[in-house]
Amino acid sequence: MKIFVYLILFIALLPVVYAPFEAAYANLNAGGCSGARFCGVEELECDYTGSDDICPQDYGNWDSCRYNNYGKKCWPCDPNCGSCGQGVSIYAPNSIRDTPIDIELSAYNGNNYQVSQEGFVETYYSFKVYENGNNYLVNDDQCINNRCSGVSRLNSPDISCKTTRYGAEILRVIHDSETGSTSYTLIDNSYVFMDAKTAPDISINELDENNDFRVAAACNGDQGADVRMVQFLIEKRIGENYQKVNPQGQECNTENCNRLAIRNQRQGNYFTFNFNDANFNNGEYRITAKAYSWILDFEGDIEQTYPENQDSEEFIIDKGLAGETGGAYQGSKVLNIILARIKTWI
Repeated sequence: MKIFVYLILFIALLPVVYAPFEAAYANLNAGGCSGARFCGVEELECDYTGSDDICPQDYGNWDSCRYNNYGKKCWPCDPNCGSCGQGVSIYAPNSIRDTPIDIELSAYNGNNYQVSQEGFVETYYSFKVYENGNNYLVNDDQCINNRCSGVSRLNSPDISCKTTRYGAEILRVIHDSETGSTSYTLIDNSYVFMDAKTAPDISINELDENNDFRVAAACNGDQGADVRMVQFLIEKRIGENYQKVNPQGQECNTENCNRLAIRNQRQGNYFTFNFNDANFNNGEYRITAKAYSWILDFEGDIEQTYPENQDSEEFIIDKGLAGETGGAYQGSKVLNIILARIKTWI
């Protein structure tokens, strides 16, 4: 029962952003903690120059903000809120496995990161990025107004439900073009890290002879991680695009109005949904299965979640000429779906 209650809570909280809502205030976006919104209209952004003399952290709850080397605060750091340390930040996105991801980097702190040229000697800054025991140098000459930025493009780990820690620190680079020598000096206390997660694996099979959609979904990364819920959603092709339809086959546009079922138990190796097309007219449809995974602790509480992943299957419903208006066709619905699919391939 306890797990079921947490399951319901988990579904309800799916759209919640990283920085939680509190009273009339909320952080601006799900990418991080970039500011505060007042009553959904007026916005106050984190400002690394500190020019507005206001700290957005005074509004709302910032406990869930991602960690930088100046703490769980504004991103970018706002000097009006206190010390920014060395002002280094990193953003590593969640992803599906073995896909390109961009690690975003920035550094700013007063006059610490000024680019200069004196004779043959040039001073500039680079980021050193750490990932799974490897490290990469990200050269950067885009230091403007004492702020440096860079992007490191990597591939996410080729494993599902895996947590990877990405780290970075900033280096001062001095290059002498006369002698050709280059020296690198790490800026003290500039190390910063962020964990990113890969989504579970998921694959949906086409309708079988029993009118079942079967979904294979699994984790093979972090110990204890598992796919514990699959949602089945339906859409119908209307014109050039697919549109949501509800379980009665009618168009709808609210969140989850096209949800057909939730499955939190496997039948054998699959999450299974038996599709009944009684409420659906002839046409082209798409079923999407979304997999959700997390780790439970010893008490059955959700300890860690992973990003969702999904797969879709397109199919056709053809009940005969009278089917669009609910005629008396009594043949095999599965056979007609399969035959209609074959016709479209010829």
